[in-house]
Amino acid sequence: MNTEKVPAAVFIQQVLATKAAQNIIDQWPIKVEIVLQIVTKHLNDMGIYMVNPVGQDPVVRKEIIFFLKNSSAIMELIDKAKRAAAIAAQRGKSTADQ
Repeated sequence: MNTEKVPAAVFIQQVLATKAAQNIIDQWPIKVEIVLQIVTKHLNDMGIYMVNPVGQDPVVRKEIIFFLKNSSAIMELIDKAKRAAAIAAQRGKSTADQ
């Protein structure tokens, strides 16, 4: 088992690859890279720059999953992306009608 601390971004990538995280983010119309940046900023704002897999793993993992479910920043990006897609679809319909 790895006992060395890993950078928060690396740990977040590992968590985002798990089934629990994939169940949350699979249907989102935003790129995983953007989610990674937002979650990394969140952990950095909390003072977490490195994660110790032995002692911190469960706590930080739970925090990431909680943040994915409840982040207002992520929800705003999802809403924006959905609105942009709806506008693009509407424009596509109007040009097809002509």
